[in-house]
Amino acid sequence: MKTSTLIPLIFLYLLSLYACDDNEVFVADIDEIVLEAYLFGGQPVDSIKISRVIAFNAESELPGISSLEPVITDGDGESYPLSFQGDEFYYNAPDLIVEEGQTYSFSLLYNGKEVSAQTFVPAPPTNLNLSATAIPMTRITDFTDLQGQTRPDPFEVSWAGETGAYYFVEVTNIETDPDPINELFAASGRPPLPQLQTAPSTEQTYLLDLRREINYFGRHQIVVYRVNPEYVLLYQDPGDGLGGLTENRTNIANGFGVFTGLTSVRDTFEVYSE
Repeated sequence: MKTSTLIPLIFLYLLSLYACDDNEVFVADIDEIVLEAYLFGGQPVDSIKISRVIAFNAESELPGISSLEPVITDGDGESYPLSFQGDEFYYNAPDLIVEEGQTYSFSLLYNGKEVSAQTFVPAPPTNLNLSATAIPMTRITDFTDLQGQTRPDPFEVSWAGETGAYYFVEVTNIETDPDPINELFAASGRPPLPQLQTAPSTEQTYLLDLRREINYFGRHQIVVYRVNPEYVLLYQDPGDGLGGLTENRTNIANGFGVFTGLTSVRDTFEVYSE
């Protein structure tokens, strides 16, 4: 299962370094690994993404990603070689089930250097509580419905966890064919997404803005993730948030990207037409 829900991440980008001289342009001498690895507690390691950031003028015959030999080692010293999946950039170790409270290390020899990282899989949040399990919303078919719609009651998500730890919330409509609440938006060229994801925070509550953040009727899954500081570092990039993999080494030595452990707790709620 690829963890694409964790929302929108960078793949291969070109980096170049330009001199101040108006007449000369120097290209950065760079060929480094970009690691995108999320270890989910209780799940197998099935989608470790390994790509490269290379110089603008790099030769096309550079070694391919499929020939790498990455390894993940658990806290007991047992090693799990990662196998190329045949899917562009992805490796897996299906025999490795990620355990909460365990430390994991990554290593890969590339260009004569060891690309390495280490992460800890934290305890998950507990006592997830939703202020409602069924939420009425007004269907919007024309502009008069916008004027006459009632304001839904506040919807609060709360959980228990370690003070100072970081969490984020993900809400996804899990219907096969989601039914839009606002048909005016749905008919536009850019209909709203059936999913939202918040930025990491140390808060242990989240107030869902139903009229702005819920766009479809039907069943929704809400997941609260606990994340590590290396994940939070991705949001400190002033550009496009999680798109900053190639601009931030976080916890990767001799490479870019992130190697991090996550745990979660989840529940569901229903949104229906009043």
